[in-house]
Amino acid sequence: MGFAEKITKVSVHDYLTYLDSIEGRAEFYQGVIYDMAGSSDEHALIGGNFLTELNIALRERPCRVYGADSNLAIDLDEAVVMPDIHVVCGKNEPSEQNSRLHTNAVLVVEILSPSTNSYDRTKKFDKYKLLSHLREYVLVEQTEYRVEVFSLNAHQIWEHQVYVDEGASIFLASLQVTITIPQIYRKVDFVTEN
Repeated sequence: MGFAEKITKVSVHDYLTYLDSIEGRAEFYQGVIYDMAGSSDEHALIGGNFLTELNIALRERPCRVYGADSNLAIDLDEAVVMPDIHVVCGKNEPSEQNSRLHTNAVLVVEILSPSTNSYDRTKKFDKYKLLSHLREYVLVEQTEYRVEVFSLNAHQIWEHQVYVDEGASIFLASLQVTITIPQIYRKVDFVTEN
């Protein structure tokens, strides 16, 4: 006879205390803490490049660009996630779960990893859709030139556009910002397996 592991539920406060005590990253979902794996060099370069370009483009606007170590609360799902990048414009709107957290991202960027690809495309995107301010969700491949942009149109329908051309320009309508594939993938060497 097998034994099921008992999972002890914790509060968001416990989760935040846990985050302060570790060197890695973790997310919170309905009372359970999930540790996150580290990332590759390519993942880190792409994230840094994208973050830099957004900061430059938004430097004179009332928007803040948050990196992978920042939290974003999704109150309707009792979740706290750590997107690779997210942008908040205007004043931070505090979470019902904890006032240290905010909820009003207009753009979220996830850099895909083999272990998270499916989750980021489906269940995690479904969580992000619960954010009332979210207007764009961007998925970035780290093994090839490929950026996917999901944009919420005026009819509340998510439109999908894929950019694979090495010289493509990507217009992020939520921020009125254009970023190019060369800017995103600057200094990234794609690993090829023999």
